[in-house]
Amino acid sequence: MPRKFLISLALVSGLVGLSAQAAEDDHEDDHLSTVGDVRLLHGWTRATTADNALVFVEIENTGSTPVTLSGGATQLAESAALVGFTLTDGKPSYPELPGLPVAPGTQMVLAPQGVALRLDGLSRDLTEGDRFDLTLDFAETEAELTVEVEAADATQHGHAGHAH
Repeated sequence: MPRKFLISLALVSGLVGLSAQAAEDDHEDDHLSTVGDVRLLHGWTRATTADNALVFVEIENTGSTPVTLSGGATQLAESAALVGFTLTDGKPSYPELPGLPVAPGTQMVLAPQGVALRLDGLSRDLTEGDRFDLTLDFAETEAELTVEVEAADATQHGHAGHAH
């Protein structure tokens, strides 16, 4: 093969590799958000036609002082409240919770049948594959993240177990 062709091929391959890495970095940015010592990973919810939804996310405090999650906000819901799962007479319910501290060096996971952020008064249906922005309120700061909409029967984020 001519040397010019091999050099051109190597340059194109390098550019494709850079494009793939940039796409992977962009995809990772959708899954990970940081502000100060708070890391938010894999924000997700289920597809729904109801006027409410539960949002789940992994919250990590990498700092040396506690942070307290108190709620959130998004443009597509009237409110976003911190809630906890309970069974009352065999029926699930999600009563509101006061702020919850995340101790230094620990992780709190908002997950189905546990603690979650309930969005009430949704302005539109949530369809699998959609994404939307959400702000989590901490007593100390606010943190933005992208929430991915999974299948209506999902029990975990599509990338659960994926390291960031």
